[in-house]
Amino acid sequence: MCQFETPVFIYYSHITVFILTLLTGFIILFKDIKHPINRNAFYFILIIALWTIDDLVQWTAHSVSLNMFSAEISVMADLIFLFFLYFVYHFTCTEISIKKKWLLAIPYILLLFLAFTKYNIQVFNISDCNYAHTKFMNGYLYLFEFLYIGWASYLLIKYYRNPINSSQARSQIKVLLPAIWFFIIWIIIYEEISRISFLSNNYIDVTPQFIIGNLFFVSLIAFSIIKKDLFEFCSVPLNWLVVFVWLLIFVGMLLFSMNIGSSIISGIAYIILMIIFLKM
Repeated sequence: MCQFETPVFIYYSHITVFILTLLTGFIILFKDIKHPINRNAFYFILIIALWTIDDLVQWTAHSVSLNMFSAEISVMADLIFLFFLYFVYHFTCTEISIKKKWLLAIPYILLLFLAFTKYNIQVFNISDCNYAHTKFMNGYLYLFEFLYIGWASYLLIKYYRNPINSSQARSQIKVLLPAIWFFIIWIIIYEEISRISFLSNNYIDVTPQFIIGNLFFVSLIAFSIIKKDLFEFCSVPLNWLVVFVWLLIFVGMLLFSMNIGSSIISGIAYIILMIIFLKM
């Protein structure tokens, strides 16, 4: 049985991010459920929501078998990058066939099988259910993360440079590119700090920073919907309402903060998001 206590911050932050992520995803999907842009945007946002819940399970489940299963399937969160690439293909009006989609999905089909082998988890501590992925698994994930996001970035930059495309499309790309690169770098930093500190018997818990990073990324996507009409929504003129809602989210994170580090990062993240939002 896993021995640990779950701080209030974990419940508040994970549930808040899950609800906000799911809400963002469904708003996009139901705007035009048949459009491939909306569907693929929904898919990669939905995976973020499921990843957040999977992380919450690892913080709340005291069953070793359930916690280990949750740790094993956590690698499938990298499907975010596959569906983001699909989304970019449709966003940039670049032709992509079903056959090509299946070819791009092959590394993740293989990943599903690798998830339950010795190539995934290097060490799993049954006393507190902390674990570390193998170097092979992290290398495999990072390779396709950079490959697919690099590919998506190339398509976005190519589309951005085409003079016949609208200024609105350019403004959307200015949000999408930094957002996805921030997200991938944040994930790698989180994974490496967790793995290295755990294997060196000096574990540093960076879960608060991980969930704040997820919230930051989802917030940028939500802001794109509100301010840039990313999915052809009408702009919301009530800027103060958005500022107030995000203020409530981050105030809660500050109140239930696990340590001074997460408090500082929460405050900085809120200030940066509000500056970005108000200047959009």
